[in-house]
Amino acid sequence: MKKNEKVKKTKKSAGRKQKTAENIITSDDELDPNVQESLELTEPEEKKVKCLDILQRNIVEISSGKGHNTYFSKSTINVGLFYFEVLIKQNTQTILEYLISNKKCEENKKHDEFVKKYYSNVNENPKIFSPTVRIGLCNQDGDFELPLGCNELSYSYRSSDGYLINNGDYFVGNPVYGVNDVVGVLIHLKQPMPDFLKLKENLEKNSKGIVKNPQSYLKFYLNGELLQNSHFSGLWEGSYHVGATLYNFANVSMRFAKKDLKYFQRIESEYKNVKLIVE
Repeated sequence: MKKNEKVKKTKKSAGRKQKTAENIITSDDELDPNVQESLELTEPEEKKVKCLDILQRNIVEISSGKGHNTYFSKSTINVGLFYFEVLIKQNTQTILEYLISNKKCEENKKHDEFVKKYYSNVNENPKIFSPTVRIGLCNQDGDFELPLGCNELSYSYRSSDGYLINNGDYFVGNPVYGVNDVVGVLIHLKQPMPDFLKLKENLEKNSKGIVKNPQSYLKFYLNGELLQNSHFSGLWEGSYHVGATLYNFANVSMRFAKKDLKYFQRIESEYKNVKLIVE
């Protein structure tokens, strides 16, 4: 990872991981009914992961409920150079509107001290609870129950502060983004190295035995402009799921086909061999 400014670290983020992991999967009644048709819910082993069916759709519209909701593509990308875009849309609702209109919340508030404190915080600090988006990818061996960027095998770019996030570490210095902005994602995945080369190069290896390929990288663009301050290089080997983490009624449109990509011509002029996720 190249970085302009100091990494913001992690004792805090470790606690945040434990806190947010409990709320990442929501019940179906928290999803917009129009969104449910374009999503496929799978339950691999004991996990529940919301999957985007990007094989059949050029555009996938996603709206979250309250709290964190993370979605991943059902299919993966592996060797090659890939590009896709995400349009940030107007939010369908605010957390304050939800709390005011939800009678069940009002009933809980009367009996639960923690909930009372939460509602009070929302009213006093609405900006802290504003909708937030993380755009990125997760390795097939990563933890799908955490928001993107919370573990070592996933990477993200966050809307509220412009942080690039990996393994709970924050890399600062990039612009925030919001409604009507377009985030572009370019990922270059090299062919996995033969075992004898991995030993020879003495590549970094994690606890699962996965090594970092120094030639693989992930770059983010905002409205067609490459983020200048930092990008991820030396990605972990393996296939990757496209993903998005949405917080408090955030709303995005994920776009994969050439005709729907606003800045693809710029990318194509710079990278002649770039591939599309949906042809």
